[in-house]
Amino acid sequence: MGQFLSVGICTEFYFNSEKPYRFFGTEEEFNIAFNKELAKEFAIELYDKTIEKDDDKEYVVYKIKPQILEDNIIELLKQQLSLYSNINDDVNEVVKKLNNKKFDDIMEIAENKEFFCFQLLPYYSQYIENKSVNMTFVTLFSEGKIMMECYGPLFSYFENMIHTACKDNILSKALKVRIMG
Repeated sequence: MGQFLSVGICTEFYFNSEKPYRFFGTEEEFNIAFNKELAKEFAIELYDKTIEKDDDKEYVVYKIKPQILEDNIIELLKQQLSLYSNINDDVNEVVKKLNNKKFDDIMEIAENKEFFCFQLLPYYSQYIENKSVNMTFVTLFSEGKIMMECYGPLFSYFENMIHTACKDNILSKALKVRIMG
């Protein structure tokens, strides 16, 4: 199985509630440091926090608030995917399918992987303060080896993101993304 560069919406993240064994300090010191780093990585206010138990372990689970996803998914899809070239027909199909859907229906559409630009990626992990944080997210698009060899659409997306982020600076329109060397 290959690797993909993906852009997506983190719908859930979770981690074991125990302090990692490599942290040299009190549990309170760890929690302060970890929560500070977690807040840099995730917009915590978008998620509901719960504690779940599995066998003898306890997990802290953050799930995206259903209303936030329901109210914003279509506009976000339109905004982000309009920056990516040649997928307008696909975006329109996804938008039609998601229109007026509730959270569970939206997640089911992503799980069914009907559209290449709206799929549930069930598991991804990264380390924050020596603690594994696991995530699920809905990809808006992914680029793998074959697509990466063509580069064009992905680089156009990056360029459009830069132009949008720096729209007040006219020179940003001259910025290009390329592989050099």
